[in-house]
Amino acid sequence: MFTRSILLLLLLAAPDEFADKQRAAGDDVGKLFELALWCEVESRADDSRSVLERILKLDPEHAGAHEKLRHHSYDGRWFETYRALSEYRRAEEERMAKEGLARHGTEWVPAADLPFLRLGWTRAPSGRFRSPAALERERLATERVAAGWQQQDLTWVAPEEFESWRAGLYKCGDQ
Repeated sequence: MFTRSILLLLLLAAPDEFADKQRAAGDDVGKLFELALWCEVESRADDSRSVLERILKLDPEHAGAHEKLRHHSYDGRWFETYRALSEYRRAEEERMAKEGLARHGTEWVPAADLPFLRLGWTRAPSGRFRSPAALERERLATERVAAGWQQQDLTWVAPEEFESWRAGLYKCGDQ
C-alpha cells in the first residue's frame, strides 16, 4: 500500500512532458507536427490526434496532418471518411453524365471520344482522332524525307537507289 501511494505521488508530481512541448510549439504548425509524431512514438494516440486536429484548424490544407488522420485526397479536396469521398464521386459521376462526359483515367472527356481514347488514339490539331499506327507512319515519312528518300506509290526509295529507279528498274524481292 505504501509503494502504491508513493508511485501515485511521483506520477502526480512528474512534469508532463507533452504539456511542456505543446506550450513550446505554440501555433507553429511545423513544431506541432513534430509533436504529433513524438506522440505517436510515445504511444499517445489521443494526444497525437488532438494535435493533428489543431494543425488542421491552423492550416486546413496541411497534407501531413490529413495523411496521419487517414483522410482521403481527391479533386483538390480532403475527405475525412471513404464514405464521404464515395458520395462525392457518385454525385460527380451523375453530374458529368448529364453533361455528356465520361471518366478516362483521371480526367473527364466527351463520352463520344471514350472509345478512341481507350484504343490509344490522340486528337490531332484538326480535331480528328489519329491512330498510333498513322502517327508512326507520319513520323517515319518525315524522317525519311529529311534523309532524302522519295516515295514511289507505297514504297520508299533510298537515295542510293535513285539511278536504278529513274532508269525504270524496280526491285522485286532482292533483285
